[in-house]
Amino acid sequence: MFGLDKVKLVMDMDDVEVLNEDVFEKRVVEGEILGLTFEQQTPFLLKIKIDYNQGEAVVEFTGKALLSEYHNLIRLNNIRVAIDNINAIGVCCINNYMSAEVVKVDCTIDVHCPYVRGISDFINSNLSSYRKYIGRYLDNGNFIVDKNVTTKQCKKRLTVYNKFIEMEKAKHRKFLKKYYDGENPFVHNNCRFELNLTSKEQIRSSLHIENTKLKNVLLSAQNVNPIYDFLNKVICEDATSVVQGSRINDYYTALVLKDCDYDIKKVEAKLRMYYSKGTKMRFVLKRYRQMLSTMNDKRGERDAILSLVKTKTQITQRMKFEYL
Repeated sequence: MFGLDKVKLVMDMDDVEVLNEDVFEKRVVEGEILGLTFEQQTPFLLKIKIDYNQGEAVVEFTGKALLSEYHNLIRLNNIRVAIDNINAIGVCCINNYMSAEVVKVDCTIDVHCPYVRGISDFINSNLSSYRKYIGRYLDNGNFIVDKNVTTKQCKKRLTVYNKFIEMEKAKHRKFLKKYYDGENPFVHNNCRFELNLTSKEQIRSSLHIENTKLKNVLLSAQNVNPIYDFLNKVICEDATSVVQGSRINDYYTALVLKDCDYDIKKVEAKLRMYYSKGTKMRFVLKRYRQMLSTMNDKRGERDAILSLVKTKTQITQRMKFEYL
């Protein structure tokens, strides 16, 4: 269901054989080498840290380690390709990586949807709790939803953005030219949902696994959908509970609908108590019917977004994303 776009592994030091110590930055104390650090940014991000005191190695890399298979994301069936490409650099040789502990991971789903900004706006305007979740737009157009917590173990972040546009930027041109003949492998209007899990506790709970061994993380990708689960909590279950309007009358109308369980018959019965006999109620009820229709559209849009990340079925009809 989902793939990995970035992963950070912790493994036994013996599982990472250093082939060229000269390219590593050494941490030396009193003439003794306590650790080694290597980092590269191109053609893909790779960080390697050897800690001789702890007897462990930390390896972090992005999905670009797949090179010409980058568009497929890191999965169980191609993780070997990423590791082989890392080993081919010649600085180290990684072995027994499937038993490595995953301590950070970006769970990623790519779907085709032409209304990426509309999806971001809808999520931002229908957060289930504006205290529990914080939505914000970055200067590059990406939309982020953060779980508003103070402890690292509970942090979660979902980023929504257009991956096709991202890959068109100048910083990716050399990569595309070398591994994709200059062509962008992502479809137009590729909407990317990227869930950042930054602790083992979050990885276990979000992926429903007992431990964070790389093999378990990759296997879970075939059975669970943490992005759907997160969005299902983030977006208000009843989109009618969040109403944006430029007039105070819209707010009053929404309160009446809520008090009457969004049942137009109950609304009519309630309002008749306040209007004189002979009042043409169809005119009175017009604005309530209009708002209820808009609210129902919102509810449908919520279901469409959840279906999008669950089934990867393209939204073929334009979602309204209209606010009261």
